[in-house]
Amino acid sequence: MKTQNNRKFSWHTLTALSIFMVLVFVMFSVLNLSTTAYAAGSHDFEVTSATSDFYINDFAGLFTDQQKADMMDNAVSLDKDYEGIQVVVTTVNSLDDCVLDGKSHDIEEVSYAMYKQYGIGKDDMGILILFSSGDRQVWMQTGYKMQTYITDSKSGQLLDNYGMEYFRNDQFAEGLISLQNGTISEIKSVVPQDWNAPVVTPEPEKKTDNATVAGTSNANKTNTNTSKKDSGIGGWLYGVLAAFVAMIVGLGATIKSLFTSKSKATAQKEEATKELQNQKTSYEQRIASLKRETDDNVRRAVNASEKSWKASMESQKRSFDRDISILTDTIGQRDQDIKKLEAEVRDVTGVLRQTSRALEEYKDKYERIKALHPDVDFDKEVHEMIENEFRASAQKVDEKIAHCATMPADKDNIGVFDEAIRTYMAQGADVQKYITTDIQKLRSLYEKSISLKREYERAEKEKRDRAAAQKAFEKIGAICQGISTGTHENYETLNRAYRIYTDLTREEKGYYPNVEQIKTLESLCRIAEADTKDFNAAREAEKEVHNIVDRIYSADENDRDKLERALRYYKNLSNVQQAYFSQELVRKVRNLLDAAEEDHRRKEAERRRRREEEERRKREEEERARRRREEERRRREEEERRRRMSSSSFSSSSHGSFGGHGGRPSGGGAGRSF
Repeated sequence: MKTQNNRKFSWHTLTALSIFMVLVFVMFSVLNLSTTAYAAGSHDFEVTSATSDFYINDFAGLFTDQQKADMMDNAVSLDKDYEGIQVVVTTVNSLDDCVLDGKSHDIEEVSYAMYKQYGIGKDDMGILILFSSGDRQVWMQTGYKMQTYITDSKSGQLLDNYGMEYFRNDQFAEGLISLQNGTISEIKSVVPQDWNAPVVTPEPEKKTDNATVAGTSNANKTNTNTSKKDSGIGGWLYGVLAAFVAMIVGLGATIKSLFTSKSKATAQKEEATKELQNQKTSYEQRIASLKRETDDNVRRAVNASEKSWKASMESQKRSFDRDISILTDTIGQRDQDIKKLEAEVRDVTGVLRQTSRALEEYKDKYERIKALHPDVDFDKEVHEMIENEFRASAQKVDEKIAHCATMPADKDNIGVFDEAIRTYMAQGADVQKYITTDIQKLRSLYEKSISLKREYERAEKEKRDRAAAQKAFEKIGAICQGISTGTHENYETLNRAYRIYTDLTREEKGYYPNVEQIKTLESLCRIAEADTKDFNAAREAEKEVHNIVDRIYSADENDRDKLERALRYYKNLSNVQQAYFSQELVRKVRNLLDAAEEDHRRKEAERRRRREEEERRKREEEERARRRREEERRRREEEERRRRMSSSSFSSSSHGSFGGHGGRPSGGGAGRSF
């Protein structure tokens, strides 16, 4: 019965083995096709080999020797303390510089190929940080097993928290140092230090080959051996089935990773594009705001200058208008005088022509009469006749101008006296000697009339100047009524009142009734101008502080410098200017600065604790090294056993030559553009 059952079990076992072999063949065929297709894909290309440092491949030359040494110490220490976990940082000027197939690849493909070629991390426990300064991109590629601890979202958080602020400000070396420290700290916080400890299995009991049992037949021994053999085959079959299930699960994860990697990359690219678009929109809005502010400032300055210029020009124009009016009146008077003189010249010319004709006639008559009467003294007669003519002309002039000598000196009689004098001067000397009117008196009356006219015009002008000064005094008093102090609020009002005074002419200012009022007004204008400058300085400082503070929602230690700079804007103001500064804004800045200082103290304490922890680990390093040497032989034996059990295990490295462990990438990770 037992033999029959054993045969049935063997038959079923052989059937299961046959089915399993067919499934394994199909699975390996699919895997072979998938591997062949994937190898021919976008990740199957060579990249530049790692440097001798391995952990820090600075192809872009971003780090100093000291920075590289510190980063090497951190990476080597992590590798030693955590039994093969490796964090590798590679910098390139351009992605095309490190690709050897001459084609263009995105940063995710290059990081995948580089991780695979370098063999980073033991048992897929590694991270590659690929940084391209020329392309302004960074990518974190995680190992297959490392994905258990550092997910894609966690990789993105590490990039945002430790690197992006530096990268956007072109502080590449500082950002990568911060990113390496943050990544190593995250690994130490989530990965147990004994993650690679072997699974302890109980030793099988030793068999006693020489022990015999009384009464046991050869047939029973044969059945027992056959049963043990069948049990061994069944256990091996179960192990193979378990391995097959694990392989199926791994195959599914691989296929899922292959199908989702592209969608992840697309989503990350869309996220990066959206972030860049948001930044672009923010920058455009900021530029537009700055442009509007600049235009407003220029417009205000131009308006202020234009107002001052217009007031000055209007004052000059009024002065010019007055001068032009006076000159116009003078020119008009002179034109009238010239016209009168021209008329007189025409009259005198006509008289001369008539006299010349009469003289010719008389001369002709004289010659004929003298010829008829040669015994008569015609020269005497003619001389007497001519003198009589002169006397008659002088009498006519006397009749015309004699009454002018009896008129009083007056500004209204200037024309009469001037006309009389001109009439006298138009006569010849022969006529003038017979004129009896007192010409000297006429001239004296003319001069007195001119003097009276000038005095009248001066009095009239003084009257107008006094009226203009009084009117300005009343306007200034009405505008400045109730103003006792100069402030930025009444600066324009005081300036408007003062411009009324400055627009007066020098003569009008001389008749201003209250000079003390102008002195007080000038003093108030100076005080108001100084107060306006203080007020504007406070407003400008507030604007600068708002530009800083309005972008900070929750302050941390990275905001300390900006907040201190914002507070300096306030402290650099004078006491008067600080009084115009928003105290609520000052309190906000100080509260944010306190929060940033508190965050700095907390993080500084954390960094100090980590440094102390690092020093403690370094002190314990020699002790751990001694333990590792003692356990090296046992570990090698365990590693050999694990290698036989799992095809994905890799040999341990002592890091003496700084190489990889042969880890494989996960096809996941996170990247950013900056």
